[in-house]
Amino acid sequence: MLIALARSWNERFGAELVAHYGTILQFTLTRPPSDIDTAWQLALEQDLVAPCTIGPAMLSLRDHARALLNYKRWFLHDHP
Repeated sequence: MLIALARSWNERFGAELVAHYGTILQFTLTRPPSDIDTAWQLALEQDLVAPCTIGPAMLSLRDHARALLNYKRWFLHDHP
């Protein structure tokens, strides 16, 4: 599933996987989501494959989606 999502993120946002830190994946992108509906869908996708990105930080999915509108890099975190 992650490979399919990474391919989709590349097509939609120009996202490229640039580093793997064990439990963290770092992506850079050229086209952040341009509207809140797209950012919301992206936040759902990221939470599906890397739930430790927002869960342990006590960050709401809504806040994560809003933040995605401004980020040109993502750090997705998940524990094994």
